[in-house]
Amino acid sequence: MKAMLVRLDDGQAAELQTVARVDRLPIADEIREAIAAHLEARRADPEFQKRLHLAMERDREQYLSMCVPAPLLPLSGGGAPHVVSGDDWEEEAEVSEGGPA
Repeated sequence: MKAMLVRLDDGQAAELQTVARVDRLPIADEIREAIAAHLEARRADPEFQKRLHLAMERDREQYLSMCVPAPLLPLSGGGAPHVVSGDDWEEEAEVSEGGPA
């Protein structure tokens, strides 16, 4: 689990403490449940999903602008280096470590 700091105004903090006390749950559990419900609502929100996909495409373009060509890796038996694409990466790693070909 990752620890995070959340700042609440006094009114929210008091209400959250009341809810946690009545539900007999730790405040952290109440917060996690609220965040889980919020994230699920975002997953089900078509407008949010549109914005998410646009942001992913924008980020992808930014990441691609920083990419260099695929790494040149030597063949496991020696010889000239060759380019390994993303799809072949795991397969190549197994071969170079003596795993299945």
